[in-house]
Amino acid sequence: MKISSQVTAEKIYSMFGDVPSKSWPQFVAKHMHASKNGGYFGVSVNNATETAPKWQKQISANQTIEINRICADVIQAFGFSP
Repeated sequence: MKISSQVTAEKIYSMFGDVPSKSWPQFVAKHMHASKNGGYFGVSVNNATETAPKWQKQISANQTIEINRICADVIQAFGFSP
């Protein structure tokens, strides 16, 4: 069974006519379950499940609406609805 990040990576790569490397699942595991966070702009976090949705609690409803408006084409291209 593929993990959701692997499926997402495949969608992104396919838009560019490529496929993610076979080491993609290991890369995701390494960076999403690291021993420590990689800082404010770091790519490694020790608990991605907890960290990923944090931004949703820190932005306003108006910001969410604006993000969805700006990103609508990309969101739909990945099979989601804004």
